[in-house]
Amino acid sequence: MNVAQVFALSMLFHAALLMQSCVGTDIVNDPLPAVAQRGVLLPADVLMQTGQTLKFTATFHDTTGAAVANALVAWHSSDTAIVSVSSDGLATANGVGTATVVATANGIASNSAQVRVVADPTQTRRRTTTLIPGPIAADTARGTVILEENAEGKPTLMFADDFRSQGGPQLEVFLAQSLDPKTGISLGKLQSTSGAQRYDVPAGITLSTYDYVIVYCVPFKVVFGAGMLSKS
Repeated sequence: MNVAQVFALSMLFHAALLMQSCVGTDIVNDPLPAVAQRGVLLPADVLMQTGQTLKFTATFHDTTGAAVANALVAWHSSDTAIVSVSSDGLATANGVGTATVVATANGIASNSAQVRVVADPTQTRRRTTTLIPGPIAADTARGTVILEENAEGKPTLMFADDFRSQGGPQLEVFLAQSLDPKTGISLGKLQSTSGAQRYDVPAGITLSTYDYVIVYCVPFKVVFGAGMLSKS
């Protein structure tokens, strides 16, 4: 092989190397994940009753209008004492009033939903107390007492299963404004010295008229047991 042939082969070899370096490696970019740009919260306006639950849904869309799959949604309530929202959008009506619910994803907020909560008309209001023994140790009345008002506003006094009392002559049950039975009214004779029992309350008396429940021995003017009712 002469010098000219060697030179020609050398040039071809370098040209091949140059072409290979120019081709390189193709780079394929994966598509960027969709980013939330707009959120839609449903339902938009809600009326609930205390104790009710409701499922909200929030859909977030990207710049093309397509729904963003698996968006990390956070829920917010302006007043959790009125309505609280769990991590999956379940709202619970906790108290009467109005609150605003909003969902967010990627820092983008949805439209707001106004939630108005009203009282459940079937819910009863109640006041409770625990009777403690009177001043004479042998003459005791103790146990749980409930003054409950139905939806029509009529109260009923109830002694729970844990009620116990010593026996005595003419024991009566009083609702009163103080520990003195004279400041209240008698609901009648004590039905039993133990166990659950109910007493009707006269018309015109509300849940807040009286603050004390008294088991009273009328002829001897002795308080067998008394308790102050809780706030309603």
